[in-house]
Amino acid sequence: MTPNILINDNMTVTYRAIEQDEFAMMAQLEQQCFGAHALPDFFFRQSYDCWPKGCFAAFQDQKMQAFVILAQSETQDIGWILSVAVSPELQGQGIGRKLLTQLLEQQSYARVRLTVDPENPAALRLYQSLGFSKIAEEADYFGPNQTRWVMEYSPNLSI
Repeated sequence: MTPNILINDNMTVTYRAIEQDEFAMMAQLEQQCFGAHALPDFFFRQSYDCWPKGCFAAFQDQKMQAFVILAQSETQDIGWILSVAVSPELQGQGIGRKLLTQLLEQQSYARVRLTVDPENPAALRLYQSLGFSKIAEEADYFGPNQTRWVMEYSPNLSI
Protein backbone atom coordinates (compact mmCIF):
# COMPACT_ATOMS: atom_id res chain seq x y z
CA MET A 1 0.00 0.00 0.00
CA THR A 2 1.12 3.52 -0.71
CA PRO A 3 1.90 5.03 2.69
CA ASN A 4 0.54 8.60 2.42
CA ILE A 5 -2.04 9.96 0.00
CA LEU A 6 -3.22 13.56 -0.17
CA ILE A 7 -7.01 13.27 -0.46
CA ASN A 8 -7.63 17.02 -0.67
CA ASP A 9 -5.93 20.23 0.45
CA ASN A 10 -6.79 19.56 4.09
CA MET A 11 -6.50 15.80 4.40
CA THR A 12 -3.57 13.41 4.19
CA VAL A 13 -4.40 9.77 4.80
CA THR A 14 -1.99 6.92 5.54
CA TYR A 15 -2.86 3.52 4.07
CA ARG A 16 -1.28 0.41 5.57
CA ALA A 17 -1.78 -3.11 6.86
CA ILE A 18 -3.65 -3.45 10.13
CA GLU A 19 -1.66 -4.28 13.26
CA GLN A 20 -2.69 -6.55 16.13
CA ASP A 21 -3.41 -3.72 18.56
CA GLU A 22 -5.98 -2.15 16.20
CA PHE A 23 -8.85 -4.65 16.38
CA ALA A 24 -10.81 -2.47 18.83
CA MET A 25 -10.62 0.43 16.36
CA MET A 26 -11.94 -1.83 13.62
CA ALA A 27 -14.83 -3.00 15.80
CA GLN A 28 -15.68 0.57 16.78
CA LEU A 29 -15.69 1.76 13.17
CA GLU A 30 -17.76 -1.25 12.08
CA GLN A 31 -20.30 -0.42 14.79
CA GLN A 32 -20.45 3.25 13.69
CA CYS A 33 -21.05 2.23 10.09
CA PHE A 34 -23.39 -0.74 10.46
CA GLY A 35 -25.03 -0.51 13.89
CA ALA A 36 -27.11 -3.61 14.61
CA HIS A 37 -25.72 -5.29 11.47
CA ALA A 38 -22.08 -4.88 12.56
CA LEU A 39 -19.80 -7.88 12.66
CA PRO A 40 -18.97 -9.07 16.21
CA ASP A 41 -15.77 -7.78 17.80
CA PHE A 42 -14.04 -11.18 17.80
CA PHE A 43 -14.39 -11.40 14.01
CA PHE A 44 -11.62 -8.84 13.50
CA ARG A 45 -9.07 -10.84 15.48
CA GLN A 46 -10.08 -14.02 13.66
CA SER A 47 -9.86 -12.27 10.28
CA TYR A 48 -6.35 -11.13 11.07
CA ASP A 49 -5.36 -14.63 12.19
CA CYS A 50 -6.75 -16.17 8.99
CA TRP A 51 -5.92 -13.46 6.42
CA PRO A 52 -3.32 -11.02 7.81
CA LYS A 53 -2.36 -9.89 4.31
CA GLY A 54 -5.98 -8.99 3.60
CA CYS A 55 -6.56 -6.52 6.45
CA PHE A 56 -5.88 -2.90 5.47
CA ALA A 57 -6.88 0.46 6.86
CA ALA A 58 -6.75 4.19 6.21
CA PHE A 59 -5.62 6.48 9.03
CA GLN A 60 -5.83 10.23 9.46
CA ASP A 61 -3.93 11.66 12.43
CA GLN A 62 -3.54 8.17 13.96
CA LYS A 63 -7.32 7.59 13.83
CA MET A 64 -8.63 4.70 11.74
CA GLN A 65 -11.01 6.20 9.18
CA ALA A 66 -11.61 3.16 6.96
CA PHE A 67 -10.75 -0.51 6.69
CA VAL A 68 -11.24 -3.44 4.35
CA ILE A 69 -10.95 -7.19 4.94
CA LEU A 70 -10.10 -9.42 1.98
CA ALA A 71 -10.25 -13.20 2.45
CA GLN A 72 -9.22 -16.11 0.27
CA SER A 73 -12.04 -18.41 -0.76
CA GLU A 74 -11.89 -22.17 -0.90
CA THR A 75 -10.94 -21.89 -4.57
CA GLN A 76 -7.67 -20.01 -4.25
CA ASP A 77 -8.17 -17.83 -7.32
CA ILE A 78 -11.11 -15.96 -5.75
CA GLY A 79 -10.86 -13.39 -2.98
CA TRP A 80 -13.84 -12.13 -0.99
CA ILE A 81 -14.16 -8.66 0.49
CA LEU A 82 -15.88 -9.40 3.78
CA SER A 83 -16.19 -5.87 5.10
CA VAL A 84 -15.57 -2.31 3.96
CA ALA A 85 -16.15 0.45 6.49
CA VAL A 86 -15.56 4.19 6.11
CA SER A 87 -16.09 6.67 8.92
CA PRO A 88 -19.56 8.19 8.37
CA GLU A 89 -18.27 11.77 8.60
CA LEU A 90 -15.72 11.10 5.84
CA GLN A 91 -17.84 9.06 3.44
CA GLY A 92 -17.88 10.47 -0.07
CA GLN A 93 -14.41 12.04 0.21
CA GLY A 94 -12.47 9.33 -1.63
CA ILE A 95 -10.91 7.48 1.31
CA GLY A 96 -12.77 4.21 0.69
CA ARG A 97 -12.23 4.46 -3.06
CA LYS A 98 -8.48 4.87 -2.64
CA LEU A 99 -8.29 2.05 -0.10
CA LEU A 100 -10.17 -0.32 -2.41
CA THR A 101 -8.21 0.80 -5.48
CA GLN A 102 -4.89 0.08 -3.78
CA LEU A 103 -6.16 -3.26 -2.51
CA LEU A 104 -7.39 -4.30 -5.96
CA GLU A 105 -4.12 -3.23 -7.61
CA GLN A 106 -2.02 -5.26 -5.18
CA GLN A 107 -4.07 -8.42 -4.76
CA SER A 108 -3.26 -11.51 -6.81
CA TYR A 109 -6.65 -13.18 -7.20
CA ALA A 110 -8.15 -13.85 -10.63
CA ARG A 111 -11.44 -12.50 -9.26
CA VAL A 112 -12.58 -10.58 -6.19
CA ARG A 113 -16.16 -10.81 -4.94
CA LEU A 114 -18.27 -8.97 -2.40
CA THR A 115 -21.88 -8.68 -1.35
CA VAL A 116 -23.80 -5.42 -1.18
CA ASP A 117 -27.26 -4.32 -0.16
CA PRO A 118 -29.02 -3.37 -3.42
CA GLU A 119 -30.69 -0.53 -1.50
CA ASN A 120 -27.32 1.13 -0.80
CA PRO A 121 -26.88 3.31 -3.90
CA ALA A 122 -23.63 4.92 -2.73
CA ALA A 123 -21.94 1.53 -2.28
CA LEU A 124 -23.31 0.27 -5.60
CA ARG A 125 -21.96 3.33 -7.44
CA LEU A 126 -18.56 2.95 -5.80
CA TYR A 127 -18.22 -0.75 -6.58
CA GLN A 128 -19.46 -0.36 -10.15
CA SER A 129 -17.07 2.55 -10.76
CA LEU A 130 -14.19 0.33 -9.62
CA GLY A 131 -15.15 -2.37 -12.12
CA PHE A 132 -17.34 -4.69 -10.05
CA SER A 133 -20.29 -6.25 -11.88
CA LYS A 134 -23.38 -7.95 -10.47
CA ILE A 135 -23.15 -11.72 -10.96
CA ALA A 136 -26.02 -12.84 -8.71
CA GLU A 137 -28.84 -11.67 -6.50
CA GLU A 138 -29.65 -13.72 -3.42
CA ALA A 139 -32.79 -13.17 -1.37
CA ASP A 140 -32.40 -13.79 2.34
CA TYR A 141 -28.59 -13.84 2.04
CA PHE A 142 -28.10 -12.91 5.70
CA GLY A 143 -31.58 -13.98 6.80
CA PRO A 144 -35.19 -13.04 6.04
CA ASN A 145 -35.52 -9.91 3.89
CA GLN A 146 -31.73 -9.50 3.67
CA THR A 147 -31.30 -9.50 -0.12
CA ARG A 148 -27.74 -9.00 -1.35
CA TRP A 149 -26.13 -8.65 -4.73
CA VAL A 150 -22.98 -10.65 -5.30
CA MET A 151 -20.57 -8.52 -7.31
CA GLU A 152 -17.30 -9.54 -8.94
CA TYR A 153 -14.16 -7.75 -10.06
CA SER A 154 -11.76 -9.27 -12.58
CA PRO A 155 -8.42 -7.44 -12.73
CA ASN A 156 -7.91 -8.23 -16.40
CA LEU A 157 -11.20 -6.51 -17.25
CA SER A 158 -11.15 -3.55 -14.85
CA ILE A 159 -9.35 -0.44 -13.63
